[in-house]
Amino acid sequence: MRDLADAEPDSIYQMIGQTQVKNQIITAIDAAQQDGGRFESPILCVGPGGCGKSQTAKCIANMLGADFRVVLAQALKTTGDVAACFLEQKAGSVLLLEEASGLNDTVQLAMYLAIDSKKVYVPGRNRSPVALDLEPFILLLNTTHEFTLNDSLRQRCRIILRFQHFLEDELRLIAKQRASALNWEVEDDVFVEAAKRGRGTPRLVLRLLNASQRTARSVGAGAITMVHFRKTCLLEAVDCKGLDVNEQRYLQILLEGPQRVNVIASKMSLPRKTIQDVIEGDYLLRSSLVTKEEDSRRVLTPDGLQHARLLASGQGYE
Repeated sequence: MRDLADAEPDSIYQMIGQTQVKNQIITAIDAAQQDGGRFESPILCVGPGGCGKSQTAKCIANMLGADFRVVLAQALKTTGDVAACFLEQKAGSVLLLEEASGLNDTVQLAMYLAIDSKKVYVPGRNRSPVALDLEPFILLLNTTHEFTLNDSLRQRCRIILRFQHFLEDELRLIAKQRASALNWEVEDDVFVEAAKRGRGTPRLVLRLLNASQRTARSVGAGAITMVHFRKTCLLEAVDCKGLDVNEQRYLQILLEGPQRVNVIASKMSLPRKTIQDVIEGDYLLRSSLVTKEEDSRRVLTPDGLQHARLLASGQGYE
């Protein structure tokens, strides 16, 4: 049994949403064809997690007919790691570095020197550095926070692709496209409701649909209906706005009145940084359910207050 991740588009032309990004890539590919196949590199992909950066990199490799390799940036800890990684790349291949914000300063220095000189330096006899030529490969850097990269590395990127959160209608079309590719039978209302809970992120929509398909299979159903979807949302504790258990608990705390972050962190038994970077930063502030007062206390907006009261009454999942 396959899931929706197996139905990723193979081409930029099949992707839904991210119009600006797609136009940049199509222009670069057209230019490369005019230039005899020389594709611009390096490329910086910036934006929220789950919004298609890695999928886009795969599509670029597919459209260029190139070998594709993914490396977690944190695995490159020394200049030797950079040299080994870059030397393994074949001419015309595509290398994607995930979570590039995790690259330390020494590695970033080695990386942009290699980009400039098209060489890496390794210890030779008597440990004297020896320059080795690099094959012309395409380097992509994925990150959610571009300014954690050194200016020197960031400014050497020839193309910067800025990914945004998706609109609900785009999420609905993405979900429908993936389900159709796997010949899943799904009620149209399921796509609509999943998109509403998707928080602008295809990954979350697809996860809910995969879970709904699992719910349908558990009772021997051949099609995913709204009954299965609603049951899945209850099982996964995902409310009508796409909030999870921790975010719902956060809203319940603010029902007591405006709170400082350290108080919220204490009540939730979570680190302050987790509250700020994960719970607040991911969606609550962006969705305008919560806002900050002048003294940095967190307070519910009218929409947040209404939703928190619904959750407190045992509702908010429809």
